[in-house]
Amino acid sequence: MRVGVIIAAAGKSTRFGAGDKLSQDLGGRPVLLRTVEAFTRRDEVVAIVVAAPPDDMEGFRLRFGPALSFNGATIVEGGRTERWESIERAIRALPDDLTHIAVHDGARPCIGTQLLDRLFAAADVAPAVIPGIAVRDTLNDECIPQLNALTGSPAWGELADYPWTTGILIPYTVESKIYAAQIAELYPEGATVSLFYVNNE
Repeated sequence: MRVGVIIAAAGKSTRFGAGDKLSQDLGGRPVLLRTVEAFTRRDEVVAIVVAAPPDDMEGFRLRFGPALSFNGATIVEGGRTERWESIERAIRALPDDLTHIAVHDGARPCIGTQLLDRLFAAADVAPAVIPGIAVRDTLNDECIPQLNALTGSPAWGELADYPWTTGILIPYTVESKIYAAQIAELYPEGATVSLFYVNNE
């Protein structure tokens, strides 16, 4: 596996408020550098391209250029309006002999080794991979409702442990008993049944 990583860092940090969130200190180094370092430790990663703000290329290079260069990252001018513009420009700067391209946000440094292990393992067998992190525990701890989640998993109806989480569909355990009873009625001699299920809820 040969992975090229695109770090999207061309935003204006408008939601962050005053200052540049990529320059904020995180354990002695800027947030952006911490993000890049998560990928420099990977043997699979052979190229890193950082898409920078097009209206502040000089300032961006002054703030991050030496550290990014030390980590083997290339800086390109990002898009002005949409993130896809930055990604498109960064792709052009990647080498041609890659097997995979990963896109990550420059302001997300806490991706973690275990999640990257899972992502790269999944990318080895799937055409595309997007990470998802379970949030049920956190949302219930903070009493934030998750109402009518589009699922029938019994795990989304455990009121004692997760009172702020409810599914909207008939629980699969109930649904399967209804199907089983109907099949037994229609085929009293017996029948072969195939089951397709999703185990990521």
